[in-house]
Amino acid sequence: MSGYGADKAKLYYISESTYGRIPASPVMSGIENVEDVEPSVKASLIKLRGIGSRDLTAIKKGLKQVDLKVVYALPSDNPTKFLNYVITLNPFTAELIYLNAGGQIVDLRHTGCISDKAVVECSVENVIKVTKDIIAQNLDPETAKITGATYAQDGGAVAFNESYVSKGAADGSNQVVLDTVTDWKFTVENNLKRVSVIRKNNSSLLTGTAAASQKVVPVVSGALFAVGDMVKIQDDSAAEWNTIYSIATNSLTMVNNLANTYTVAANGYTEDLVSDLLKYLQERHRVLTGELTLDFEDMIQYLEVTHDFEFSLQFGLGGTSNALFTHCKWDSVTSPTKTEDLISVKAPFTAQEIVIT
Repeated sequence: MSGYGADKAKLYYISESTYGRIPASPVMSGIENVEDVEPSVKASLIKLRGIGSRDLTAIKKGLKQVDLKVVYALPSDNPTKFLNYVITLNPFTAELIYLNAGGQIVDLRHTGCISDKAVVECSVENVIKVTKDIIAQNLDPETAKITGATYAQDGGAVAFNESYVSKGAADGSNQVVLDTVTDWKFTVENNLKRVSVIRKNNSSLLTGTAAASQKVVPVVSGALFAVGDMVKIQDDSAAEWNTIYSIATNSLTMVNNLANTYTVAANGYTEDLVSDLLKYLQERHRVLTGELTLDFEDMIQYLEVTHDFEFSLQFGLGGTSNALFTHCKWDSVTSPTKTEDLISVKAPFTAQEIVIT
């Protein structure tokens, strides 16, 4: 067996029509220039202690916390497609595929994803980069790609000389390009809250034998489950995990063949695994901030922060795509002055509204 390298890793995503469920035969979109991707799962263990022992008396599972951080170059093919999830808050599935030299696949399927935060930044002699913090409802590790999926990637990048920053009236009108900007960035933060409830797993007894090397599991009540559920199939002698691919009344068809045989005589049953999952993600107050770094050629920013001036800022994201922040004000203005260095102005701002097109 060989290890896995970043040179054979790919990231894809698809919108979910039902929260936490991968669409059937999905058309997956990818990002070609991903610089860093960090999947994370936290068990949030409940650790119990009692008198009479120096050691833990029990360890129980808590609420599973699944996170995904992605750093990528904004693709020139479709600059705002993936970025816009931080505005729309639409749920999506993110699939991280690892392939090793031996052809083995590790497929990390993050379902119920919502973008919590995005930082977009650009500087002279660089491309526009995005850092996204994503919270998912669940992570399902598999050894194959999503069944029936097709894959395509958005490539290219948006260089600094394909971008611009303009400034206008508070409502976004009368935009005039600023020709002194050397660096810019903006942040959209949704402050998502993980919402969980007290609930137990759904389970149903087998009505017949679920044989090894095939995918069908007969149960008493198929209505307790849904396509895409991660389930445990178990009896007195064995247990394994699988994902439901389809449901026909009381017959569950799994994504992968069963490794073992399960019978009614051995008290076989199927159980979904929802008790440790968040129920949904709730957006709270949104924070829209950013910062410009400009050549120090006049005192306009100092005048505007002093007189409580309101304005708008538009950031070019390649082609006709842009992010427009309206009803902005400068938080502060500074101009660090050092020996043998040109003076620049750093001007962080806060906005009330944003539109990405």
